Amino acid sequence: MQDTFLHETFHAIAHVMGLKETEEEENYVRRLATGLCTVWNHNPAAFKWWSGLV
Repeated sequence: MQDTFLHETFHAIAHVMGLKETEEEENYVRRLATGLCTVWNHNPAAFKWWSGLV
């Protein structure tokens, strides 16, 4: 669910910024979402620190 949320959020950001949707974007968004979920899940202290900045 985390991965899907980030994936779709990245698509929305690309759309709002006027970026053209391509097959390359799909691959990039998929990999970026999975990578970010992995970082957050393996480093809960870093996510806690980041979320405390907001």
